[in-house]
Amino acid sequence: MSNSNKLIAIIPGALNTDYTLDGVTFVGAGEQSSGTGFDIGPGGKSGNVARMMATYWGDSGRVAFIGRTLELCQDNIHSLLAQVPVGALKEAGVITRYIVEVPYKEGLRGGTALIPVDKSAQNQIYTFSGVNEQFCPKDINNARPLFEAAREGIMPITLEVSLETMISAAKIAKENNILVVLDTGGIDGIQNKDSLANLLQMVDIIKPNEHEVRYLTDVEVTDLNSARDAGA
Repeated sequence: MSNSNKLIAIIPGALNTDYTLDGVTFVGAGEQSSGTGFDIGPGGKSGNVARMMATYWGDSGRVAFIGRTLELCQDNIHSLLAQVPVGALKEAGVITRYIVEVPYKEGLRGGTALIPVDKSAQNQIYTFSGVNEQFCPKDINNARPLFEAAREGIMPITLEVSLETMISAAKIAKENNILVVLDTGGIDGIQNKDSLANLLQMVDIIKPNEHEVRYLTDVEVTDLNSARDAGA
């Protein structure tokens, strides 16, 4: 790998296919609303970050993704839909050779997000992990060559997959002086506080919103001063 195309970022995480319905009215149980537009596209926080970083740097070979999806099977709709986020990563120039492709079997699905969006652009998000639940520390360990190639680079992570998998990634990242950046979305739903504490000890930069800050620090962020208090 030439220096100009040095691997800079490794991103382990979930791969989702988003089903977005625009222009709805949010309704109650048993009620119905019609939308004005529908789209199927790539999703998952980690996958979105990988595509944005690769697009920003503009050179293929600088960003790599680690995760799981369904193996491509032309005569199976679930397999084809699960390939949507992988195809988007490849199109952006992201290295995908360490994405494990799981052979399809009955009942197995790719990661999915259902996203109704109302007329004022407010949304709701319903997710199904699918094959992302199988993403495990072994997958991280098999990708060690990526971490070595990205030495002194950056690893953005989210809480979309198991803490054990993210802890494994963070450990190998620290061995290679890789900066670990955590998006804390969903942190308030984590039950295993000990594992969370272990992960946080290896995080260099944390990116919480005001709700996640309150969960982590008991500080209510209302202005710049309270934000500084929470940061401290």
